[in-house]
Amino acid sequence: MAAEKIMLLVRHAKSSHDIPYLEDKLRTLADRGKADAQLIGARLRSLQLVPNLVYSSTAVRTKATITILNQHLIIPEGSITYHDDLYTFHDTGDTYVNYLHKTSNDKSSVMILSHNGSCLNVAYQITDGEISSFPTCAVLICRWQVQEWSEVRLDNVSSYQMITPKELR
Repeated sequence: MAAEKIMLLVRHAKSSHDIPYLEDKLRTLADRGKADAQLIGARLRSLQLVPNLVYSSTAVRTKATITILNQHLIIPEGSITYHDDLYTFHDTGDTYVNYLHKTSNDKSSVMILSHNGSCLNVAYQITDGEISSFPTCAVLICRWQVQEWSEVRLDNVSSYQMITPKELR
C-alpha cells in the first residue's frame, strides 16, 4: 500500500496597497489579510494539517503570511525556507514540482507559499480546470497515494480540496 504525500499550496494573504509606488515584493499584508491568515492557520491546525516543510516566496507578504499561519501550526523555524524562484506569477508548475521532488521522503507534507498566477496555473492543472480562481490566503490541499515525492505529478493527484478565508468568515 502506498504512503500519502500532501501538498498545501497557499497563496499569500491579501496585501496592502497603502504605500503608493512601493516595490511589489515589499508590500505587506492588509488588515483583512492578517485576519484571513489567522482563520486559515486555525483551520489547518484543526484539520491536523501541519506541514513538515515550508517553501515560501521571498516577498514580504508571503513571509508575513507564513508568520501568522505559524502562530497556529508551530512549524520549527529551520523547516521554513525562502526562495526567490517562488516569487513568480507565471509558473506552470515546474518549479513547484521540482521542490516536491527534492523533498526527503521521510517528510509526508509540504506547504508551498506563492503568488496568484502561478498558484492558479497549478490548481487549474491539478483539478482539470475545475478551479478557475485562487483567492488570497486560499489553500489547495492535494493528496497523493505514493511512496516517494519523485512520483508526484500534477496529473496524478488522488484527491484535493480548497479552503478559502471567505468560507470561514
